[in-house]
Parts: sequence; structure tokens; C-alpha cells
Amino acid sequence: MIIITGETTDPIKQTKMKIVIIASNDFSLINFRKELILEFRNRGFNIVAAAPPELPIVRRELSRLGIKYYPLAFSKNGRNPIKDILFFFSLLRILIKEKPDYLLSYTIKPVIYGNLAGRFFKNLKRYSIISGLGYIANEDELHPKKLTLRIIDILYRMSLKNINGLFFQNYEDVAFFLKKEYINSPAIAQVTMGSGVNTRHFTKEPFPWGTFRFLLVSRLLRSKGIAIYADAARIVKTKFPSVEFDLLGGYDLSCDDAITPDEIQNWEKEGLFHYRGTTSDVRPYLKESTAFVLPSYYREGIPRSIMEAMATGRPIITTDAIGCRNTVKHGQNGLLVKPRDVQSLADAMIYLIEHPDEVKTMGEKSRQMAVDVFEVTEVNKVLLEYMDLELHVPVSVQTFA
Repeated sequence: MIIITGETTDPIKQTKMKIVIIASNDFSLINFRKELILEFRNRGFNIVAAAPPELPIVRRELSRLGIKYYPLAFSKNGRNPIKDILFFFSLLRILIKEKPDYLLSYTIKPVIYGNLAGRFFKNLKRYSIISGLGYIANEDELHPKKLTLRIIDILYRMSLKNINGLFFQNYEDVAFFLKKEYINSPAIAQVTMGSGVNTRHFTKEPFPWGTFRFLLVSRLLRSKGIAIYADAARIVKTKFPSVEFDLLGGYDLSCDDAITPDEIQNWEKEGLFHYRGTTSDVRPYLKESTAFVLPSYYREGIPRSIMEAMATGRPIITTDAIGCRNTVKHGQNGLLVKPRDVQSLADAMIYLIEHPDEVKTMGEKSRQMAVDVFEVTEVNKVLLEYMDLELHVPVSVQTFA
């Protein structure tokens, strides 16, 4: 066994623990995981983050928090094996250089290649977050990505061998990983209520006066229900022409089911919705909205966008589909609709327009659920307890197998 760390375990001078966090983009480190990163920092960790660069403001924020950052080069949707091999070796170099005690990864390529690299380190504790399955849950034998899916099966089984723990956002995803034999036992799986929402950052807001306004926040993908939203808006506007529909989110043209700029422009010209572009702070748009909509049939974990709308005190319309349904008690804090069903979505929208008193009651219930069920401090507490980090930080020791 080759020792690759010069760190001491002298009880008089114990070395700080170090964690490497691997993500598919730098913005998610701050937008989705900032509170968790702060929890690690509060426990005395040295924190290293690695992700493809997207926004310079994120790197400045990471630096302000004292987090070392490595830019990565990979395409989360690309299928170039040479680039993926280079990505693997870039992760291996980071782990050799940093000698971390913990590795935390999320989204498919960081999970697979991060854990493959991490397997070379004997005492490295490896954890991953599975925040939804996306297209890998498609088991159609005629699926155009069938070969890719088979390769993913092999890579998941290799990378997750002897992993210390996996965090899932719903029980259906645990069952899928067991069925596909990515993992052999449910004992290493821990289910959390999504990534959580900071209910002090997303505060309850009064409803706007005047026009009823629906809001959808999502990547611009067909499977997120963008086209369904446009078609439902067309139906609703025939009865309530003054109702407004907003759409907020970025293009993801590398995905097979991407919505194109031409489609968005055509829907806007038709007057179906206002496209608001992208933002690093969704709160002003939530404040302007009356109700939040996510008609997704994508294989979600638990959508963060819904949790943020709930914390703002907005009723939710979403699909009765895995992940989405976890956020709504039908008739209490919102309405569940059939996936891929335009009329079902339009009917739910019309119901809220015609029942303003219920909109207020549902919004209050959404806020209460956000506080009671989805509060990020409680979600992070589950992660930290499972990683045995709730009360203490052990001494740093690392070897290379």
C-alpha cells in the first residue's frame, strides 16, 4: 500500500478533513448546494469544488467562501468516449493532488466518473446524490439511446461498487437502482426530501394584485412540459384572455428533446406566454406570480423549482408523476394533473382562476409544507447524519490502493 499523503495523525496537531465535491456545472454548487457546503465548512472541512465553469460570479462566490475551485471540461449530454476518458483522468489528477477524505458527487457523469476515480483511493469515503434519473429510466427496447443506456448500466455497476452511500430523492429511484443491479442492497440508500429549500431565503410573499399570472421555471426541454404549457395556455386564453403566462429558464440545446429558440419565439408571437430568459435569482418572478406550474414528465427527483415556489407561498400545479407528485397534496396545496395531458393541465389552471379563495388557502399550505417537509437544514441534517458528520469530524488519513 502506497501512502500518498504527508498529513499527520498526531493527536496534538490533527489535520482538517477535506472533501471534494464534483458537479455538472458551477452554478449548481451555489444555487442547489450552498447550504450543504456551508455545513461542511462549519464542521472544519477544507472544501474543494470541481465543475465546468458557466458563471464568473459563481467562482467569485466560491472564493469568498474559501472554497478551492477546479474548472472541468466535459459535456453533461455528450457521448464522446475520448472526452469522457479525459474527464475521468482530470478527476483522478484532482484526487491525487488533493488527497481528500470524502468525495461527494451529483448528476450522472460526476457520479460515474467521480466514483470510478475514487475507487483507487482505499480510505476515501464516497457518497453520491441521485437527483432524478432523466432519460436513463427509459427501458424501451426501441429507444434511440439504447446502446448508450447499456453502457451506462455497466458504468454505474462498476462505479458504485463499495460506495459508502447514495442519497436518493424518492423511493422509486431506489427501486430502479436495485432492479438494474447498480447497487446490491438498499442499506446504502438514503432517501431525502429533494435538495431542500432555504425558507429564510425564499420567504412567503403576498399575492400580486390584478392579473392572474402563471409561472413555469425550468430548463427548456420538451419533457419538462414546455410545449404542453403553451398548448394549455392557448386553451385557457380562449376563456380568460387577460390571464398571463410566464416562462423562465435556459436553453439546453445539447439535449435530444430541447425546445428551440424558434419555437419559443413562435409561441410568444402567438401571445401564449412571455419568455423571461434566465436569472440567477428567481425570487422576483415568484413574487409576481399567482400560481406555479411544472407539467413535467421527465424522471424527476423532487424538483427544486417547485420547492422554491412552495416556500414563496404559491399553489402548485404539477403532474402525477414520480418526483413531482411528492410536492403536492391534491386539493390542499395544489393540483395534480395527468402527465402529457394538455386538457388536464388547462382544466387545473381554469379551476384556480375560478376559485381565488382556494388559491390563497393552497398558497398558505404550500408555505407550511415547505417549512415542515422541505426545509434545507433538515435535509442536510439527514445527509450529515448518514455520513457520520452530524456531531464530529474524524481525523484525516488517506491511502492510494
